[in-house]
Amino acid sequence: MARNPNLIEMAIKLDRPAPTRFWFYQDFGICLHHFGYAAGGLDYLPHTHDEYNVVLCLKGGLDYVIDGARQNLEPGDVLVINPGDVHYGSYGLTAGESVGLSLHLNVRGMQHIVRNMRLPIDMDASSVSFLGRTGGPQFLALGQELLHELDQSLSGYEMLAQALIVELMVHLLRHGIHPTVHTPSQSLTRQLPSWQMVRAVENMNA
Repeated sequence: MARNPNLIEMAIKLDRPAPTRFWFYQDFGICLHHFGYAAGGLDYLPHTHDEYNVVLCLKGGLDYVIDGARQNLEPGDVLVINPGDVHYGSYGLTAGESVGLSLHLNVRGMQHIVRNMRLPIDMDASSVSFLGRTGGPQFLALGQELLHELDQSLSGYEMLAQALIVELMVHLLRHGIHPTVHTPSQSLTRQLPSWQMVRAVENMNA
């Protein structure tokens, strides 16, 4: 059976129990990153991106500082890092490995989701950002089911994985973090996609 050309998987096998894995959804402009880090395994200096980064904690603890505000994530918690937000993170706040999923969405992909949800936002004249964090058992269940589908890779898993990503984003926008609408600022300078920066830092650490 032919594989879905819209879904591309990349694994980086490093010297730790869970390899870093990336899946790319071409049509949605989404990169899905599954990670597992021990304490001190991947800590960043402050930096920015020109895309949205939706982080879901699945196990352990994650610590982020975004524009000076600290956010601690426990399993089931979700945090959105907006384009242009100065941020850095630490992993492995508890004993053992910290595991999570990160959705990297370009601005076009976020606009597509907002328009399809028919939210009362003029995406041509406005931009949106998300403040704070949210969480709950449904986010955790969606993340675990998504990983299960990708791990099993049974017939039709590509379609189910994409549907679960959309469900996760819809649930986030319906019941989690409501978007803040503002006048678009000056366009951000094109920056290195966050998944490429992750690969570079992980390879250097290895």
